[in-house]
Amino acid sequence: MTVGSFSRGSRMAREKKVAMLGPSPLAKGGISTLVSAYDRHGFLDRWSVAYFVLFNDGSYLRKLALVAAAVPRFLAMLATRRVALVHAHTSFNNSFWRKSIFVLPTLLFSRTPVILHFHGGELARFYGERSGPIRRFLIRFMLDRASYVVVLSKQLGGALRRVTDNRNVVEIENFIDAPELFEVDGTGSEPIVLFLGQLIPSKGIYELLEAMARVRGDVPDAQLVCCGEGELEHVSQRIEELNLQKHVVLAGWVTGKVKTDLMARAAVFVLPSHHEALPFALLEAMAAGKAIVVARVGGVVDVIEDGVDGILIDARDAEGMAREIVRLLRDRPLRGLMGSRAREKIRARYSAGSALAKLSRLYQAAGAVPNER
Repeated sequence: MTVGSFSRGSRMAREKKVAMLGPSPLAKGGISTLVSAYDRHGFLDRWSVAYFVLFNDGSYLRKLALVAAAVPRFLAMLATRRVALVHAHTSFNNSFWRKSIFVLPTLLFSRTPVILHFHGGELARFYGERSGPIRRFLIRFMLDRASYVVVLSKQLGGALRRVTDNRNVVEIENFIDAPELFEVDGTGSEPIVLFLGQLIPSKGIYELLEAMARVRGDVPDAQLVCCGEGELEHVSQRIEELNLQKHVVLAGWVTGKVKTDLMARAAVFVLPSHHEALPFALLEAMAAGKAIVVARVGGVVDVIEDGVDGILIDARDAEGMAREIVRLLRDRPLRGLMGSRAREKIRARYSAGSALAKLSRLYQAAGAVPNER
């Protein structure tokens, strides 16, 4: 897939489009994964989507240039009434303010419906700690006037309802679009603990390293494979301090067959985040039939039933994390049972058909018309 497949300006003519705002489909992260899945399932074509790339990996100037290039095109479409609906994919912090450059003019100067689609899990910090009175006013203004606010979990929906008077807060879960994961061996072939995510404090990476220092004493051949980018220098330093050089591999960002192969080899998947919405990495691990140890935060509690299809731990609890990892590494039948239950839950509840049908109903309720050609 190329970014160009998302740029449909040459075919716009003057028919109304759904203006979708989000990152490049080639960027790293959950929103890019979701939008790419939309495209594979024909959703963007069916709804005549004009996709505005507002973020990509790279330098600050490159990111700024993307927004600067998108603004005049978006405003021209809005001014000539060629926008049927604005669908903004956003997390919190910078992502939200980047989308506000497009959402605010829509709400102030047109009657075009807006869907705010939240993918992050840091609402409390974003709204309560990092935003002053003016920013809080702007956040409430956009939330209150959006036609619909989409969230990934009941937990985030409840938090948003305490901020906004908007009653149209709708839960639409992420979905898994990786059939190859359903074919891997759920119990794993090696004593590998797998982590997929950014190597930053909020993902619990430092507690995970502390947990592995404990795990090593009970399972000497256990190995932690960390797949992601972030504070590589600090993480490497902590690995040396804990004498884990032979037990931790920093694999970098992985995709495709490399990720699938790691899923097949791993015995346990761990995600000890301090906050989450509904992480794709968790859903992918469940689809792969992995035994899972995950922090009890955000939308995770809507997905995992503790002791049934995964194990919930408290965030920042390195000792509890280590204890559960050791238990799963030693008990292959338990890994198989939990993993098979997790895989069946994904099949039953997190399919593309269900999620895209919910989103299609929102589009229709907001007045957008599907392209039936």
